[in-house]
Amino acid sequence: MLTPSSPKAAPSPSNTEGQAAAPRDTARAHLGSAGIVLLLGVLQAIWHRRALNPDGVAYLDLSDELLAGQWGAVVQGYWSPLYPGLLALGRAVFGRGAAHETVIAHAVNLAGFAVALGAWSLVLRQLGRRGAGLASFAAPLGIMAGYAVFAWAMLWLMSLHFVTPDAWLAGWVFLSAALVLSQDDRDDARHARNALLLGASLGAGYLTKSVLLPVAPVFVAGAVWLAPAQRRRLVLTRSVGMLLVIAGPWIAAISVREGRATFGDNGRFNYGWLVAGDRWLSPDPARESGPGAAVFPRIVEVPAVYAWPGSRGTYAPWRDPSAWHGNMRSSAPVERQWHVLTRSLGLLQFWLEPWGVLLVVVVVAGATIAPRQRNAALSLAAPALVAVGGYSVVFVEGRYVAPFLALLIVAAAAVLRSTIAAPRRMALAAGLGVALWYALDIQIPTVRELAFGALLYGALVARGTAAASLAAVCAAAMVALGAGHVLVRTAGEAGQLAAGGVLLDASYTVRTALEGEEFPEGRAIAVIGDGPRCAEWARGLRAPIVAELPASEAARFWASSDSVRTAVAHAMRAAGAREIIASGVLPPRLPPGWHRVDAVGLARYALDEP
Repeated sequence: MLTPSSPKAAPSPSNTEGQAAAPRDTARAHLGSAGIVLLLGVLQAIWHRRALNPDGVAYLDLSDELLAGQWGAVVQGYWSPLYPGLLALGRAVFGRGAAHETVIAHAVNLAGFAVALGAWSLVLRQLGRRGAGLASFAAPLGIMAGYAVFAWAMLWLMSLHFVTPDAWLAGWVFLSAALVLSQDDRDDARHARNALLLGASLGAGYLTKSVLLPVAPVFVAGAVWLAPAQRRRLVLTRSVGMLLVIAGPWIAAISVREGRATFGDNGRFNYGWLVAGDRWLSPDPARESGPGAAVFPRIVEVPAVYAWPGSRGTYAPWRDPSAWHGNMRSSAPVERQWHVLTRSLGLLQFWLEPWGVLLVVVVVAGATIAPRQRNAALSLAAPALVAVGGYSVVFVEGRYVAPFLALLIVAAAAVLRSTIAAPRRMALAAGLGVALWYALDIQIPTVRELAFGALLYGALVARGTAAASLAAVCAAAMVALGAGHVLVRTAGEAGQLAAGGVLLDASYTVRTALEGEEFPEGRAIAVIGDGPRCAEWARGLRAPIVAELPASEAARFWASSDSVRTAVAHAMRAAGAREIIASGVLPPRLPPGWHRVDAVGLARYALDEP
């Protein structure tokens, strides 16, 4: 186990009042804060327990292969194997049926959230043992602030809404960060063990999402930099060696399968799809355009109909993207790349503006850099900046960058040193902060949510904390910025749950309606509509989608003659479909043979057995 220990000449941990924090108080702060955050995570997971998304459909399809013992079918260049394995384990323990598989998937995500919370606790303990920082993570208030940052990142930016491995990846990122910080430990045995654990954590992270492999060398470099000179070679060889032992077999397997050297196609494909504008995920001509348009087999020209008979999974274009896009060679014009980068920076600005205002305020109020903490803070910030920079070039989404932004925030708090600011300087800093807040038009946290921080600071003053204590101001502000919005939103969700309300995902509603019409489980279907969204409800029916008439072609289909619609039906039947299900905008009067499912806005058309 990773345990905090004190290097030689380490300063004594202190709380925001400058007094030594009792170990009991520190333990209570960790336990209480982690307990509150975990409870918030449980409530969010319960609220979203029926939600499913196209990525989740693909991961569940892969877990089917593992449960069936078809391990080789999981080997492909896009989806990493660890999360499907965790889903398969959860389903093997709690049931393989379709009725509750999304609940099981969200339970697996909640377990990942708990792992991430435990790993984050190790990060705070490693920072806390240094006994310094603007919001000392060895003091109760600083510990609360640290967990508030975790809540902000994991429950707002990321959330437990999606069936994706992001929570598990965050756990490996935080564990790797804690192990990096442990490398200045003077204990030889612990030092060598933690180097191996660092390589194992990075390897597990790569098997969760391949994006972590390009960031892994930066984590290793940070560990080598923090380690004593005489142990740096050992840290390098052991961490890299363990990483290769874990990641190497998967890299070899997917390279053989794809017929080219690759550690994963995510970066290359997403760049082509999202930056170069190539076709992806669905064959809908209106969704994307580019060289990838020809990869999906077209079985009817007008209206356009695509099919992939005999393919695995609920929705073949997303079950194995490498099979369709393996030869993609995309390049983006400068203006397109600039557009993507501008969008990414806009989102990062929106998320980080409140934290930036806080940083300006505390620096103006007198915070200074603590040289002793600089190396540790940079070892956290460097991999975070590399990861965020990489995402910014391709695509930024909250759930992708959440763990890395959390590391950046605590790194900034750890490297700054608190002072007792003069009242005039504090007033100047506060005025500047208010002016920036209104100038930037910051909306989250709201004024109501910021009241949490004001009440907390008032309680500190009432207990005798000096009003000008910069550490107390910073920690109270971190709690407000990190937990205020999360608490308000979760309180609303908890109230609705207590009142008997249930958040029903649209896919769950459709699935339930079709089950009510005695839809035979496992029937192959063709769809008219948005294929990826149709896959969300088709997954629960175990209904593979073998043909698709995209949503952009639906109006043309309904306006076509009977002979054209009959030709489309024949082509879909030849592809293996037993039924056509149409979604989206339907005509007021359906053609003969179609049956409307009024409750969910679908229409069904039975095909004769081919």
